[in-house]
Amino acid sequence: MIPPPSYALVFVRLAEGGRRVSGLRVGRPENGMIRVFERGRTHTVPADRISRARRSLAARALHIRLASEYARIQAAMEDLKPRGWGIRRSVV
Repeated sequence: MIPPPSYALVFVRLAEGGRRVSGLRVGRPENGMIRVFERGRTHTVPADRISRARRSLAARALHIRLASEYARIQAAMEDLKPRGWGIRRSVV
């Protein structure tokens, strides 16, 4: 099941190479920086490197693919969190 895309599709200029790529803006801006998910990785970039992507069928398809990939990674990370009570100290 594909979750509804709740992230904005954006163009971002990454520091390495200066190329412009499409990604998902995840989270809110903090201290002028924004987190962007692109090609299986999350980058933190300055907000002024982000621009809105054009709306087209290709952009919509990319948006859905990136959103489902990001959701799958988030779910996998959730499964890796330790579950349990931690260390219990005996009371003497």
